[in-house]
Amino acid sequence: MEKPVTEAAVEMTIQNFVLPTRDRPIDFDGWLVGELDNGGGDRLRWAVLQLYRWQPADGGPLGYILYTIGHSVVYHVLDSACGKGVVTTVADIEDATPEAYEDLEPCPDCHPMELDDMDPDEEVEMEEVWYKLVQCRTDEDLLLALRKEAKCKNCFHRPHPEHRCSQVSSCACEDYQEAPRPISSPGARLLHLVRPRLPNLIETMNEQKVRL
Repeated sequence: MEKPVTEAAVEMTIQNFVLPTRDRPIDFDGWLVGELDNGGGDRLRWAVLQLYRWQPADGGPLGYILYTIGHSVVYHVLDSACGKGVVTTVADIEDATPEAYEDLEPCPDCHPMELDDMDPDEEVEMEEVWYKLVQCRTDEDLLLALRKEAKCKNCFHRPHPEHRCSQVSSCACEDYQEAPRPISSPGARLLHLVRPRLPNLIETMNEQKVRL
């Protein structure tokens, strides 16, 4: 039976990475531990999760970088109620997305025409690739980053300050209490993939009674 690759062995191949984010690229040293592509089938939107071991520039202990790339092949009617995407002409749509032209799909809600049936100078709104990056100093930080977003257990809305849900004015909930935050499904799949390489993380998961 093949032995798992140890961190000591992987650390010998530490390299520099430059990853795009919404603001500016992040530059760090480390190595890629594992990657999960949450796509497949006929999904219009999906995400790729990458987990890196991160060597902080300050020389501190190894941490993690959890990097998510959100993909979409959906385009919308210009100025539709969907309110998503960047405005582009049909002719220039390949400059607005890295997804293949033949994979692009009309939004099932606002129902734009098929691209091949539109004039090249007609405009649509193309959903963009998005990036999310979380720097985690500890195993505990990583497990927290992989949990579902915080919600109120009374009304299931996002955390609401000043005794009112910030996005739902009709909500009568006056006492925010955080609901349990289990590991997300993609997060659980990523942990299952990488934990043979991370014995310290396995120990922390056992301490927190994290079940996949």
